[in-house]
Amino acid sequence: MRDIEALRAILFDDWDPIGFAPLLPRDEYDNYIPGVILLLESHCSAEQIESHLLWLEREWFGVSSEPGNPRRAAQKLIGLWNA
Repeated sequence: MRDIEALRAILFDDWDPIGFAPLLPRDEYDNYIPGVILLLESHCSAEQIESHLLWLEREWFGVSSEPGNPRRAAQKLIGLWNA
């Protein structure tokens, strides 16, 4: 099992699509961890994860600009998974 706490931290600290991390509970983005894990298990690229995070931002959060950094989050997620 991979480190769920580390996945949570990346989504919360680096992705944070709504930009309110300091005001939110640490598990705010936990609902998105299973989808990210499925992508990671399929050996997708950082670009594919970034695309998924951007899709979530548009479709689920209704934001078009990036308060967080989906590219950095995707790269960190890939690095964590491959470590």
